[in-house]
Amino acid sequence: GWESVFYFFGWSGILWCGVWQVYGADKEPPKPEPFNWKLFCELLRPSGLYSIYFCHFSWNMTLYISVMWLPTYLENAYNLDSKETWINSLPYLVMAPSALGWGFVVDRYIAKSESTLWPRKVATMIG
Repeated sequence: GWESVFYFFGWSGILWCGVWQVYGADKEPPKPEPFNWKLFCELLRPSGLYSIYFCHFSWNMTLYISVMWLPTYLENAYNLDSKETWINSLPYLVMAPSALGWGFVVDRYIAKSESTLWPRKVATMIG
């Protein structure tokens, strides 16, 4: 039954601990380097990094809402059971072809023009 999955991963973890004790536990770990504030500040300097943060945050929130919150909302607000909530798959059915379509459009535009930055920004903003 379903318990076998837990037994499999439990025994795999115990086996891995044994292998680690034999082959890896006696090795000296590398010494950590001191934290470099100058390098850290240099990594935060590019303005494009903030747009990546924003897009990543937006994508994660969309994923969270559509995967975690939407099924519960549909069950509580509209009294739908899990078999009737096939609409949960609709965002993914739209996102997959949209990503492929936008990729095709952006690639075509970049091939015709010399600009790569503007089409990528627009595609990222639209989704």
